[in-house]
Amino acid sequence: EYAHRVGINRVYLAGLSNGAAGASVLALTHAQELSGLVLISGVRAASPPPLPTLVVQGSTDQMMSASAARAYAAKSSRASYREIPGGHLIFLSENARVRPMISSFLLGLEQQTPTSPAFVAKPKK
Repeated sequence: EYAHRVGINRVYLAGLSNGAAGASVLALTHAQELSGLVLISGVRAASPPPLPTLVVQGSTDQMMSASAARAYAAKSSRASYREIPGGHLIFLSENARVRPMISSFLLGLEQQTPTSPAFVAKPKK
């Protein structure tokens, strides 16, 4: 609500590892306030929210399985799945590959988003 109140009209939620697992759950209840979701090395929710979603996962991750991330992303036509050779810490070990994926995803969303606010906060009673 604060971001929207100060004029930030597009909010993207992102998380890494357990933060990604939590973000996958939070996005389900806050989808109307979000413009997109980025999950790196973790998912917990049963299915993606109705939002553009990028899931980046290490193929040999022992903490958050690639098969779970793949299945999660497959449940939505708005989810993009990118699997990279590596383990749980691919954001660090493969940063040169992961950062451009995230940048490209967000840039693509920004280029197709109209300039008018996607969300209008309702005044508190």
